Amino acid sequence: MDEDQKSIAPGPFERHWGIFTYDGKPKYPLDLSGGGNQNEMLVAAKGVQYLPAQWCVLNPDATNPVGLDDALGYACAYGDCTSLKPGSPCASLDKNWQASYAFNNYYQINDQDVSACDFNGLATVVKTNATRGNCLFPIQIVSDGGRIGGSRGGFMAGVLVLLALWFTL
Repeated sequence: MDEDQKSIAPGPFERHWGIFTYDGKPKYPLDLSGGGNQNEMLVAAKGVQYLPAQWCVLNPDATNPVGLDDALGYACAYGDCTSLKPGSPCASLDKNWQASYAFNNYYQINDQDVSACDFNGLATVVKTNATRGNCLFPIQIVSDGGRIGGSRGGFMAGVLVLLALWFTL
């Protein structure tokens, strides 16, 4: 499966190596039976739950936004902007929609936390699908994973267990 929180080292393809999209949908026909049927589709994951239908986009009230380059850089550094690269589905977006894509990706990766859609007042949450043509503005699936740049109790509990094991050996 594609992994939105995986490092992009050694290249931007690294998060997108899977035969399934991030939400368990097959990317293309693939015959795993060895029978040679090139049109056989894999089975999509069932019961996938998505977060609410909302997106983080560039605030339309932010005319001539100061700090947009920095905010876009931050969102791409801690999110996934590989779909903005040349030849990718979102490469033709103008700078404002590129920022919206980056903001939304960061927001979704952080489980739609309202604080992940601020960017010094440059962004806002909307209920209208922000998808543009073939450039999908995804909605994150319900996950028990941790936030980018943050931590959750599960991670810290794991660290404490490892420390406890280390000191008892």
